[in-house]
Amino acid sequence: MTDVLVNDSFSADTEVDCLIIGGGAAGLTAALAASQDGAVVLVAERETRLAGSTALSSGLIPAAETNAQKRQNISDTKNTFYADIMEKMVTLLTLIMLIFALKILLLPLTGLKKSMEFHFIF
Repeated sequence: MTDVLVNDSFSADTEVDCLIIGGGAAGLTAALAASQDGAVVLVAERETRLAGSTALSSGLIPAAETNAQKRQNISDTKNTFYADIMEKMVTLLTLIMLIFALKILLLPLTGLKKSMEFHFIF
């Protein structure tokens, strides 16, 4: 039996086999798999509803060779999908490294302390 406990603040002594942090698509999938395997699972979510970052993507999950693509005669392969994702990752990582390098190079000119923290927000 699955119970849902909604409470902003509670204290309880409980034992679980599996603690999942985050009630998004990945967390709930992990919780479901663990539960189906017989584990007692607790999902901890900081928001007031289950959604996670998948909600930010309109709930879309990228994939290749799907039935929807086949019905629309869209030619796609797992290799093409992988290459596309890797190309985007290389571009993103290059951009991050460029920003980081620029900040390090420009830091002495600003007079700021070298221990200053930088946060990348995307």
